[in-house]
Amino acid sequence: MSKCFFKCLKCLFFFFNVLLFLVGGAMFSIGLWILITKSAYVSLLQSVFDSFQGLLYIFIAVGALAMFLGLWGSLGLYFGVKFALIAYIPLLIVIVIFHFFPGLFIKQQKTEDNLNKNVLSLIHNYNPMDQANQHKEIALDYVQVKLACCGWTGPENWKNNTFFQEKMGTYPCSCSDHPASFQPALGVCRLNTVSPKSVASDWPVKKQGCRTLVQKWFKKVADALFLVSFVVIAFEILGIGLAFYICAGRNVYAVGHG
Repeated sequence: MSKCFFKCLKCLFFFFNVLLFLVGGAMFSIGLWILITKSAYVSLLQSVFDSFQGLLYIFIAVGALAMFLGLWGSLGLYFGVKFALIAYIPLLIVIVIFHFFPGLFIKQQKTEDNLNKNVLSLIHNYNPMDQANQHKEIALDYVQVKLACCGWTGPENWKNNTFFQEKMGTYPCSCSDHPASFQPALGVCRLNTVSPKSVASDWPVKKQGCRTLVQKWFKKVADALFLVSFVVIAFEILGIGLAFYICAGRNVYAVGHG
């Protein structure tokens, strides 16, 4: 094997590790952003899927590991430490395996069915006086305000809520079609005129349900996630192949680091 060939191989591997470091940095940053963001969609997913936050921590950890490996592989190659590359290979394989987790999560959770079931249950049990589920209720209110929608399939979903059945003449403020400055966005609002026959259709609220809007967003994110995961996995398998090839070359460190 020629010295020129190994120089090219080492340059390619170094370039790969720079990209791996950048990909890891992007994963780490996006994971942290999702963890602390107040996005309506993310707030809803965090509130209805108990496993969502755990998956997010794994995503952040994998991003941090990818950053570490990018630096580790570059330094190991530059200083000619063969052990660094031997340890590098199984760690990169671990990252590849963890890239399958988002797909497994989406498949096992039966996401659309669970989302429908959990949101409708949340609407049915919504009670501003209940402190136990307050964070989930705030997330639901937040989604309705940000997406300008009411209920899951429509405002009629709120007819099954015990709290609003008992509190005649009230409706969820987050559904209101009034300007935000007119009344609070969260909590309970009262009708100007109360009739014993008041129903959800009489409420001054938005008529569109949130389901279609949330599902469109979720499908778009899921498609992008699968595409990016496929590209990244192919990219990482290339890195594993390069590392194997370099480790197998007897003269790879004999040619120096120049």
